[in-house]
Order: sequence, then C-alpha cells, then structure tokens
Amino acid sequence: MQQQTTTTGLTDKNFNCQVLENLHPFVVHFKANWSGSSDIMTCIMDDLARVYSGKITFGEIDADKHRQIALKFGITSIPTLLFFNKGKVIDQSIGIISKRELLDKLKALLHDTTQG
Repeated sequence: MQQQTTTTGLTDKNFNCQVLENLHPFVVHFKANWSGSSDIMTCIMDDLARVYSGKITFGEIDADKHRQIALKFGITSIPTLLFFNKGKVIDQSIGIISKRELLDKLKALLHDTTQG
C-alpha cells in the first residue's frame, strides 16, 4: 500500500501559483538530496502535515534543481523553512529544528492567520 503524500512538490514553474497566490498558510521546505539534515526535516514535516491537514499546506522544493526560487528568497543554507501567510513570508527557520519548535511556529502561523 502506497503512503499518501502529505506535502506538495514545488518547482520554479508552480511556486507562484501554489504558494504566492495562495491565501492560506503555507510552509515551504527548501531541501537538497545530498543533505541528511533535509531528510530529518522531511520526516518531521510529514508528521505535522498529517496533523495540520486542511489547515496548513506543506511543500518542498529542491533548492539545487530549482535555483531561481532559492535565489529569489535568498536561501543560502539547507534546510530552510519559510512560513507564508497570504503569499507573504512571515517567518523562517534555518537548519534543523525540533518537532516541538516547528509545532510552536505552526501554532503562531495559524494565530497570524486568524489575526490578519
């Protein structure tokens, strides 16, 4: 049985439509295939994507393959998470963060959504 995907695959071509034109909360994971830290963040994000399904959209983009988006947002370290609300970056996290830290950021993202 194949596991259901909980994150949206992002590219240079679909990023604007999926993220910047989206009015709902969105977390983007900038990753790279060579990065073990990215693999750890993917596991944490997959767990929380199931918890927040329907409330927050989670996406990931390979920063090596889709450099235009990484350059646009000044991504210089992998992994990096950008937290969007109504198409605007409202927070970021660089490097590995714990599940607890990410959970706190997601709660803040939802709070920002209800305030704005």
